[in-house]
Amino acid sequence: MDAGLEAGAGNVAPASQPVASGLSPLSEGERRRLQQNFQRGEQNLNRNIDYAIEMFILCVLGDPGNLIYLQALLGTLRKKHSGKSRGLAGVFAAGGRAKVRKLSAAGKNQEAIKAGIDILKSNPSDHNCLLAMADVAGNLGADEVQGPISRPLSMLFRKMSR
Repeated sequence: MDAGLEAGAGNVAPASQPVASGLSPLSEGERRRLQQNFQRGEQNLNRNIDYAIEMFILCVLGDPGNLIYLQALLGTLRKKHSGKSRGLAGVFAAGGRAKVRKLSAAGKNQEAIKAGIDILKSNPSDHNCLLAMADVAGNLGADEVQGPISRPLSMLFRKMSR
C-alpha cells in the first residue's frame, strides 16, 4: 500500500463484497484497479471533487453491485450539489430517465447504469432516476445496492402522502 494513502473508509476493501447474480466476477487485476480508483477518489474529495466523482463513476461502472462504491459516488455528488438550485435539470432529465428504464427493460443494464449516472451528475436527488437505477440493480441481482437506493425514497414518498 502507498505510504501516502489515507486511513479510513477507503481502506475498507470495497472489492470484498459478493458478486450479484447478474454480474460477471471481476478478475483480481480489475478489483485492484477499481480499489486504486476508489482510493484516488477519496484522496481528492477536498482538493478536486470533479476528479473524485470521475474516479467513483469508474468504480460504479466497473462493479455496479458494490454498495460502497455507489454510496461514495452519491455522497460526493450530493456534496458537490448541496445548496445549489436545480433549475431546469429535472425537465431535461425526463427523457434520460425514460432512457434508463427502456435500456433496463431491454436488458442493457450497463448502458442503463451509464445513462442514470449522467442524470445523477447534474441532480443527485432525482428520485425518479434513483428508482430507475434501483430497478437496474434489481435486474442485476444486486439486492445489496437496490435496497439502499429505494428504501429512503419509499420513506420520503410515505411522508409526502400524509
